[in-house]
Amino acid sequence: VKDTDDASEEDGCWENDGKSCVCRPAKETRYLMARMSFAYRRSAKAMLVTQITTFCAFLATATSQIMPIAAFGIWAALVVAMNYVLVITIYPTIVIIHEVFIKKYESMLLCFCCRACKKLSSGTSSNNDTVEPVEPDNATTQTKPRTEGDGDDDADGDMAPELQRQLSEEEERATEYRCFEQFLYRQWSAFIVRFKYAILFVFLVIFVLAAYFGGQMEAQSEDEAWFAADHFMQRSIDKSGEFSASETDNLVAVTVTFGIDGVDRSGTSRWNPKEYGSVIWQDDFDISSPEAQSFLLALCDDLKNSDLVYAGNLVECPMQQFADYVEFIGETFPYQSGGG
Repeated sequence: VKDTDDASEEDGCWENDGKSCVCRPAKETRYLMARMSFAYRRSAKAMLVTQITTFCAFLATATSQIMPIAAFGIWAALVVAMNYVLVITIYPTIVIIHEVFIKKYESMLLCFCCRACKKLSSGTSSNNDTVEPVEPDNATTQTKPRTEGDGDDDADGDMAPELQRQLSEEEERATEYRCFEQFLYRQWSAFIVRFKYAILFVFLVIFVLAAYFGGQMEAQSEDEAWFAADHFMQRSIDKSGEFSASETDNLVAVTVTFGIDGVDRSGTSRWNPKEYGSVIWQDDFDISSPEAQSFLLALCDDLKNSDLVYAGNLVECPMQQFADYVEFIGETFPYQSGGG
């Protein structure tokens, strides 16, 4: 999107302002340099402002402690900066190449197409190309019969001369238009005005059909086939579907660990996902006390009965195994050693 905006900005300065403000000298090279210089002065600063705001917005995410988010922010900021460099370097060279070598053939093709369309529509639009001026009279007020498409403002007698003046100025400017612009100004606009109700009707029919068929959409009943039936990937997918899947295949295993005070990440790089850092253990952590044993066993029971756990028998608890062992040897839980 930024590429398109910047290219449009530079194109506008090159095509419109550059032609009107730079006179064509005898040497074509000086003429192109003058136009490009004018386009640079008009567009480079405007594009730079928009690029800086987007660059800073992406770069702000680089401060995140989450590595993927920070990496995305730096990458996107570099893409925006490189986009600006390309738009002010490579893109102007493409514009110059187009102007020197391609545009003459492009203009010939467009003129041929526009003239062909003009010949086809000349019989129907020739009567609408000129507007008869309305000259006011001191004694009587001359009015034109109201036709289809006349606005309500035509009822005001003062609007007719102003409208005529605007149309005359537009006609004078139209003589300087290029072939395609003249086609849009004359033939295409006349076509839109003449068939406006038919165009609205066609789009209304399209909207009704789209709403009708869209209302009949249903949920997908089977997996979409991305490959042909004889493709090796599709055969592999079909073959894997012949084997039954377990209910626990898609479960996420969670490990709860005690006795960790944190992680020392000094000397590690957040851009290396394999560097986790060093574990900081709690020196005073001890599970030999009766209170700690009872707490861990109660936590095991809570996890087995939790709604977040798929099934209680899937919970593996070392303290539960220790309690079963103590009862098996004839001792009581929580266990206390003889020296305790």
